[in-house]
Amino acid sequence: MDLYRKAKRLKKELSKHEEINDSLKELAFDIFKELTVKPEFTDKNTNEVIGEEKINTNTFSNKERLDILIEWTIEIDPILSFIIDKCDIPIERTGGGDLDAFMENVYTEYIEELHKLPNRKSFDSSKITKIESFAQQITKTIELYLDGYVHLAYAEFDKGMNIFSEEVNIEEMLLYNIDSIRTPCKFFRMRTSNTEVFSKDDMFHIPFEKRGIIRTNRFSIPGFPCLYLGSSSLVCWEELGRPDLNTTYTSVFHLKDEDIKILDLSVSPKELADNLKKFFEITFRRKIYKFNAYFMTWILISACLIRVKNQKDIFKPEYIIPQFLLEWIKQTSEYSGICYLSSKTNRHKVKNYMLYKNYAIPVKQRRDTGYCSILRNMFKISTPIAWQTYQICKHTSEALPIKNPLYPEKRVQFIEGINIDYESSDFGKLEALLIRSLNNSKQ
Repeated sequence: MDLYRKAKRLKKELSKHEEINDSLKELAFDIFKELTVKPEFTDKNTNEVIGEEKINTNTFSNKERLDILIEWTIEIDPILSFIIDKCDIPIERTGGGDLDAFMENVYTEYIEELHKLPNRKSFDSSKITKIESFAQQITKTIELYLDGYVHLAYAEFDKGMNIFSEEVNIEEMLLYNIDSIRTPCKFFRMRTSNTEVFSKDDMFHIPFEKRGIIRTNRFSIPGFPCLYLGSSSLVCWEELGRPDLNTTYTSVFHLKDEDIKILDLSVSPKELADNLKKFFEITFRRKIYKFNAYFMTWILISACLIRVKNQKDIFKPEYIIPQFLLEWIKQTSEYSGICYLSSKTNRHKVKNYMLYKNYAIPVKQRRDTGYCSILRNMFKISTPIAWQTYQICKHTSEALPIKNPLYPEKRVQFIEGINIDYESSDFGKLEALLIRSLNNSKQ
């Protein structure tokens, strides 16, 4: 008997009994054990989450927990299973064809799988037509661009974003919550040099007088300055292609303006599942989860997070949609930048996804020389620390881990089979040193 039918049976039996007998508790526990992603339950006495290893038949002695389990199994589990199995990011290009044909195949398979989902209150299958239309606009955009019709390609993308905006409340779905930054209001930036000693200015975006050296990046076009930051020094190192750490300089950026809007494309399947587990019991009976918006959003996220197939190529078709999205944002919204998951690693599939987020913040005003004053006023920047300098200070109290009780760090695996606390790694200690340096500075 599949989980859906077991949950329906539990619901039916529960309606027949005033008291919860052992057979109902055993059936509930049996369902719980079979769930791929399990809901969390809170101990009412301690207000703490009950560890999965402590859950047993007695956990399901009250009706509310049974109702939560039934609702989760019928409404949430099939959707989460689909998201975890079918909404993987970044997209890995295969085969030798052009990107438009590849993405058309990706989206065709995605739509076919959506049609297999049961139509329940958490998912309205009638919306699949709109999702398919948006996907077609994305592939048509790439096709026109590759055919050399850049202006027509952007017009097609704009039509697609109109479809997207009609179905998705961007402010509600994609507004990045500043409170959810891994280290509150802190971002990191890393650069490499074998000879040059970097200053604070050098850690900012490329100055306007040097815009001629700006290459294409995922969310910015050649010649257009954009400030790229990371949620951790580790993701900065990954984005640079894992250079020799002895050549690196790192700064921490403190966000002074907490009212800025950032478009959030960083929600991974694992993060979505974690958030649902965390809040489902709290919001049960008060909120109906609607996944149509997420399924529509995944089309956009996947188009922006296609792993580059040929890193040495000057033109990277994988950057077409993300660059158009940034242009669309600049023209049509008040968003200051975009948050997205790193495409250089798959480690965000596990519990440490908070470490692997990037931020692209384009300049707001053009100048002949120097830097964008609007961006400069948004951040307080630390003096960059060279890796060799960090090595001298790593065993001092200034490099002791800074605990964040809201987002305790997960264990990371740099060597297969060996997990260590991120805070205790060199990257974690470097971040602690940078933050203390910034806090102690007079700027």
